[in-house]
Amino acid sequence: MPSESNTIALCEEAKEFLKVKSESTAKIYSNGLRHFTSFFKKRHGYDKDLSDFLDMLEENAKLPRKDKKRIAEIELVEFINSLKEQGLANNSIRSYIVSVQNFLKFYNFPVSARWLGNYPKSVPKKINRKHRWKLTEIKKFVDQAQTYRDKAIILALFQSGLGISDLCRLNYGDVRPQLEEGKLPLLLDLSRLKTGVRFRTCLGADAVHYLKNYLKTRSDLDDDKPLFTKWGSNDERITVGAIQQKFKEIAGELDFIRDNEEGLNPARPHSLRSAFRSRLTGKMDGDLIEFFMGHEIGEAKRTYINLPDDELRELYARFKQELSIEKTSTDILLELEGKNSEVDKEYKKKIETMEMTIINLGNLLNKHSSENEFLIERVNTLSQQMDSMQEFISLVKDNPELLKPYSYEQLRWLQKRSKRQSPSLKPVIITK
Repeated sequence: MPSESNTIALCEEAKEFLKVKSESTAKIYSNGLRHFTSFFKKRHGYDKDLSDFLDMLEENAKLPRKDKKRIAEIELVEFINSLKEQGLANNSIRSYIVSVQNFLKFYNFPVSARWLGNYPKSVPKKINRKHRWKLTEIKKFVDQAQTYRDKAIILALFQSGLGISDLCRLNYGDVRPQLEEGKLPLLLDLSRLKTGVRFRTCLGADAVHYLKNYLKTRSDLDDDKPLFTKWGSNDERITVGAIQQKFKEIAGELDFIRDNEEGLNPARPHSLRSAFRSRLTGKMDGDLIEFFMGHEIGEAKRTYINLPDDELRELYARFKQELSIEKTSTDILLELEGKNSEVDKEYKKKIETMEMTIINLGNLLNKHSSENEFLIERVNTLSQQMDSMQEFISLVKDNPELLKPYSYEQLRWLQKRSKRQSPSLKPVIITK
């Protein structure tokens, strides 16, 4: 396409038309209208624009039926031919034509594609299938992520159903009050970027756990700071492209995720938003799922779901087991409040075994204490006997003549006699 198309100014009528379109749609339509304006100038003069095109159509509409011409259709057919000559792809050509069709329809000059004989057929887009997530696979995906930030992003998308653009727009102020109060699930009150629809959704205990750990690595946190930032930055907001690239890197390390034939990543961020809906479908009310995902559900249904924050948290928490890979929000709150009275049977058994072991050790200690007392008494007795023998030996050393009158047999008799005497008495030496 000619490069000057990108610099061509649009007429006031075109600007009025684009005002009623969303930002993303207006950007696409603006591009198409600039290319058509460039084409129209070459056919009718460089001083002409879309305003003159509308004038031509208005003048033609005033003519009698027999004098009217298919001006819009003729211009668009020639525009298509020009685009084909420049080698544009069919889908690009269709996009430019749709831009002009909608512009004309806005000013009550509808043009049907059926009257455009050379209107190109659409080329099927590459099928970028999404991975069908199991809870165990979500956990493996989280475990494979190397940073708390990436783990928190994965679980935030999965447990809330948020779109990736809405997640990137989150600020610290959106979560700070509830983090400080320990609220679980953590409720988000947002407006969707794509549609402007106001909605609320929740982050479960898993997402909050990793979010807290991630925020501990940040400094100078203010309410207006991005909740998720680029790696190494405290102020620069993370981008959609950065998250998509990170997800592709993580997916490449897991055997259960396979690239599509075109090399596209089935584990892209939007697949987790889809997993949120899939996990809850048939269990949670369909309108409530759409509400949590930020879809328009109509005022009547929205009024039905217009619940206080605490009640909406409780409603979300009823289905926590469908979205939790570790502890649920309720489990953590029960532990924090000391209400978790149900102890696992296996632990009960272990506790009872430990109690019996303590009792047995106590009995054994008492037994050893008794035996120890007996041993102490025996040692004392032997000690006294040793003292008596030492005294006798000392006496004999000082008076060796005491032993001379005795024969060998008499000495033996004397030793036996001494042993039979009470240990509390000194041995008595009996002489002839």
